[in-house]
Amino acid sequence: MWGVDSFLASGSKPARHAAERGGAAGPAVVALSTSEHDRKALSIIAKHQLLDVHFAKSPAEARDLLNQFQAPVMLCDSDWPGTHWHVMVRDFASSPLRPCVILASRIPDEQVWEELVRCGGHDLVAKPLRLEDLSCALKLAISYWTNARPADRR
Repeated sequence: MWGVDSFLASGSKPARHAAERGGAAGPAVVALSTSEHDRKALSIIAKHQLLDVHFAKSPAEARDLLNQFQAPVMLCDSDWPGTHWHVMVRDFASSPLRPCVILASRIPDEQVWEELVRCGGHDLVAKPLRLEDLSCALKLAISYWTNARPADRR
């Protein structure tokens, strides 16, 4: 297992982001996260997987970013203040692009998973985020979204 802090402390240098190399950025991910640790984890993975990550400051800004960057993935924090995660997941999952919504939760149990699926969510990851778990969830979500028939996103 490689945690954020141990990864950073090791002096390992992640692959440069596609935009930093002068190339096109990879798939976009929009994130609403309350935790600095979780934002670091997502940034590390973004560099390794060449993702174009955008951190939103509100659900409204997240919707705008999803549309602007045609993001296939939305990462939601279940602890986002002022809005219940059920509402956010339904709203994002039913948007025109039909992004795969991943919920980060301190309680990643079967009941939360079932509620997430009923709301249109794609995957559930535990908080604080572990690099392996989030990396796998992002890869699967991007693959699913990319391979879904365009009609499924209408």
